[in-house]
Amino acid sequence: MVRISAKPIFVFQALVQYLETHRVLAPGYSFLQDVVSRALGKERGRLRSLLDARLDEATRKMLDKLYLERDAGYAVTALTEWELKTGTYCAYCPSCCKDDLS
Repeated sequence: MVRISAKPIFVFQALVQYLETHRVLAPGYSFLQDVVSRALGKERGRLRSLLDARLDEATRKMLDKLYLERDAGYAVTALTEWELKTGTYCAYCPSCCKDDLS
């Protein structure tokens, strides 16, 4: 489901529906929230790895510049709770990985 939609609410709803369909007692909300956050973080990491493997340095720099110009304020608010706890931030996020952009 995470590969279809990166919006936490859709992943959460699909997870709850899956549990209901298979007649599994749903755990607490905070546990489900953590599962969704981790799944989204892993998918983000998978996509980051694909981009790192396929983009050359010039293209990365152009994307970084575009990101800085367009969405600089979004980066901090887009971090999931799990990313904040574990420190696994996006490598292209200028506000939290300043050293990675040099």
